[in-house]
Amino acid sequence: MKKNIFVLFLLLGFVSRLHSQDYSNDKLLGKFSYLLTNKPTKLKPDFIYNEIFSLQITEDRSFFISEILLERDSLIENIYDKEIRSDFEKFKNSGKPLMIDMRNKYLPKTDSNFLIIQENGKINYYSSVFMTKYKYVQEGITHWKLLDETKEIHSFLCKKAEVEYRGRKWTAWYAPEIPFPYGPYKFGGLPGLIVKITDATGDYDFELIKSTPNKALTDKKVAIRKRHYQKATLTTQKEMRRLREEFEDNRIQMLESMGTTITNKAEAMQQMRERDKQRKENRKFANPLELTD
Repeated sequence: MKKNIFVLFLLLGFVSRLHSQDYSNDKLLGKFSYLLTNKPTKLKPDFIYNEIFSLQITEDRSFFISEILLERDSLIENIYDKEIRSDFEKFKNSGKPLMIDMRNKYLPKTDSNFLIIQENGKINYYSSVFMTKYKYVQEGITHWKLLDETKEIHSFLCKKAEVEYRGRKWTAWYAPEIPFPYGPYKFGGLPGLIVKITDATGDYDFELIKSTPNKALTDKKVAIRKRHYQKATLTTQKEMRRLREEFEDNRIQMLESMGTTITNKAEAMQQMRERDKQRKENRKFANPLELTD
């Protein structure tokens, strides 16, 4: 059996909806990139992980998503265009799900499989578990302590603010000259865009690394597929975490419940058992951004 197991139907829900994909008509008012630098595990305290995220701002809301997910969207859409669109009528009339063989296709990977939308003082967190999209809603962060201290960061004159959030103490630097009350991850509610925010331990840091000029945003729309946030089942943060762990611990059983045929099942099950064992062990040493619910 090949070292990697490719489960094609995991993409079926995505691919079968691509032809009806709808882009947001929200006008893009701001587009920023943030670099996340963090230490995700206590097992390897010297290991540092980096990832770039996109913050896209419209008149009514902000979107925060991994740029890797945006790249995956584009790549999958290109694959769809090349391999399915020309034969779409054949697949449509067959009555069978649309499938794409991804075994020889490169798709970048990320563990940051979520989208955060801030709007109307609420934080909306979206993520998929197996084939189902879930959403939970939290109140926006409002208990900031504004301090009379300034610092220049990337040519922006920033002011300092502090907050305790989900078990960590954070220091933020925001730019009043950029009048967006948003920032990376779930952070927002300050009188200016958050340029940099770091927790007291130094384990997590978000820093603005790119700002798209206003003239480049003329007539641009938010570049996030609505599939990331439409038709989501409402749940809680705790329940979403439980569902994800349950899926990760019972991956083979769930695949079989969908009628999936697994080649070389004995070997596949052994590989997954080993991965599940390692995954459970890793959880014990996880260093998540949010330490409390």
